[in-house]
Amino acid sequence: MIEYIKDSDIKALKKYKYSSVDKSLIQKYILNPYWCWLVEKVPLWVAPNLITLSGFLFMVFSVGMLIIYGSNWEQVPGWLYVSWGINLFIYQSLDAIDGKQARRTGSSGPLGELFDHGCDAINTTLAFICVLSALGIGNTFLSVFTILAALTNFYVSSWETYHTHTLFLSYISGPVEGILSACMLLTITGFTGPQFWSQTVNQLLGTNNENLNFPLFVFVCSTIAVMALFNVVCSSINVVNYTKNHNESLAKKSLGIIPHIFLCAFVMLWSKSSSTLIDKNLIPFYLFIGFCFGHQVGLIILNHVAKKSFPYWNRMYNLVLVAGLTCMSVSTDFVGLAEKYGEGLNVAVFERYVMWGLVAISFMMYMEFALYVINRLCGIFDINCLSIKHPKTNVNTVAEKPVYTVGVDGKKLISPESPLVSRRRRNRM
Repeated sequence: MIEYIKDSDIKALKKYKYSSVDKSLIQKYILNPYWCWLVEKVPLWVAPNLITLSGFLFMVFSVGMLIIYGSNWEQVPGWLYVSWGINLFIYQSLDAIDGKQARRTGSSGPLGELFDHGCDAINTTLAFICVLSALGIGNTFLSVFTILAALTNFYVSSWETYHTHTLFLSYISGPVEGILSACMLLTITGFTGPQFWSQTVNQLLGTNNENLNFPLFVFVCSTIAVMALFNVVCSSINVVNYTKNHNESLAKKSLGIIPHIFLCAFVMLWSKSSSTLIDKNLIPFYLFIGFCFGHQVGLIILNHVAKKSFPYWNRMYNLVLVAGLTCMSVSTDFVGLAEKYGEGLNVAVFERYVMWGLVAISFMMYMEFALYVINRLCGIFDINCLSIKHPKTNVNTVAEKPVYTVGVDGKKLISPESPLVSRRRRNRM
């Protein structure tokens, strides 16, 4: 077993303090008052990580229902789309109050951040699988591009947090506006069906403009890509400013982006090279890539809180490369055999078994990493993961006055210790 946390890392782990800033106006004026009300309804004996896990399981249930009802992206009953929207909103709500609950119970720490962002990383894939199904484009190359755009947004945000030591969420971000938009999209699909998104903008508006003669799903996917690009640019600017202020090497920091770009390019090549992957087997393919992505993000966050060097590569990236090259090679040979010996050899079925096998392998590798980190941190801090081992005495609910800290640009920011700041999320969408 890989030793992800060494004894020499313990000192840095115990000194770690979480820092974030969220510029979203919707979060500030609408959602945060709701979250403050909601967390006060949670008993003080409930552990923050249990809240996080509960929200995450709602999304696992959503994807599970998709696999049961429409394993090849078939249209599912309308009520199921609506339930996905409700589950996603529940996830957002519980994901937002776990940090508040941690402060109420005096159980804040590195484990909470790792557990929280680990669930966020995996949920990015789960949420987008549901959204792509609702748009009716699950078995298209456009869906591959869209989900990679979302994962890139999350990855760059993690990269930014590692180098600036602060999680920045801009005025429009995935955890707030992105999730709310997805909830509305899923609900609309529940009443109209995925075919609603196949109509052109002209048909929706009743116009005859040549520039608007494209499907609504193209508009949605383009909006997702633009939002992702906007957040990537903002994250990059924050890293550049931090680097200038601290006289550090920007070139060295930029190297952390290259492996992800390479991986995305390889995934797109893999999906295009297969004759049946996009048409028949994208759901297990996305789950496989999602676990590999979640593992890399988990390593970035772990190395951030432990003040270790940036993890440019990991063994699950090796799995993607080996599996991809093997599948592309074998798939080509298999097609030739199928053409020669007839229908007895089904390429899609063969590939489906391979994909679900890769899902199982990547899941086990991810869980090995996650369970190691959880058990190690629980031992270091003498805590439990899903229960409160040492209840805090004289607990207040949500304090009233904010606590301030100084950001990378010298401006005053609300500190993570402030009760007015929840342990907010990076974009998963």
